[in-house]
Amino acid sequence: MKLTRKQRLVVVAQRRDDLVAFSAWYELLNVNKLPKHSKREIEQIYAAHEQGMGSLTFAWRGSWKSAVISVAFQTFRIGKEPEKSFLTVSSNDDSAEDVTSAIARIIEFHDAWKAVFPNIVPDKDRGWGKMGYNVMDDTMSYAAWEKKNVERVMDSFLGLGYNSRRLIGKHPTGGLFIDDIHDENNSISDRERRR
Repeated sequence: MKLTRKQRLVVVAQRRDDLVAFSAWYELLNVNKLPKHSKREIEQIYAAHEQGMGSLTFAWRGSWKSAVISVAFQTFRIGKEPEKSFLTVSSNDDSAEDVTSAIARIIEFHDAWKAVFPNIVPDKDRGWGKMGYNVMDDTMSYAAWEKKNVERVMDSFLGLGYNSRRLIGKHPTGGLFIDDIHDENNSISDRERRR
């Protein structure tokens, strides 16, 4: 039996963890292909990770940095590494929550998530909201999942403003996403931007 394109994309996104897999995930999520400039950005992220480094993406306003990297890529990482923690830091709590609530909606409701990561589900007992979102692998007992995550102090994913007191002591193990850190309140002058 020949697989449909969608079925092939699901298989690739499930079995691999590279630019090809993320491109498949992006297409399932957005019903269009990953833009070429975004492919270069994701390729850079994977290359930096291979070297044990972080990655910094500078791109023009409207280039879909938040949609591709902070939302789609972070969601993919959560599906691939659900036992890890992820943190989004933005210019303020509301902007960071926009990112994490978009991720939460994908995990809770999107058909692509259910196809690629069917066993990674919201853990509403541990928390699912602005104070932090948690996922769990429902192929194991809750006790086994908690035992596997006993050392993880943070929520699965969380979004905070850069000046939030809740940032103290946060040590994400899966990824730190700094998204639109500047706004009119903290970067109106050259001096503020340098700081």
